[in-house]
Amino acid sequence: AKGEQTAAETGLLEKSLGKAKAKLRSEPKVEPTKVTAPYQLAKGEITNADLGNRITQMASELGISPNSIRIVADP
Repeated sequence: AKGEQTAAETGLLEKSLGKAKAKLRSEPKVEPTKVTAPYQLAKGEITNADLGNRITQMASELGISPNSIRIVADP
């Protein structure tokens, strides 16, 4: 059941990122207190700042606090 839950959570994350014109670069790394999800932005369509402005909507879609999401740029 845990694998099914992780798959469902990954699906929600992919859906939320898709609305922000971003996609997962690889499978998210799930730890007990955090999830690390490398993402790729659609070139010329969105910036990390734009993604940061979408944190509230992404948090709402994922059912978590906006303070739980951190956007870290990887140049």
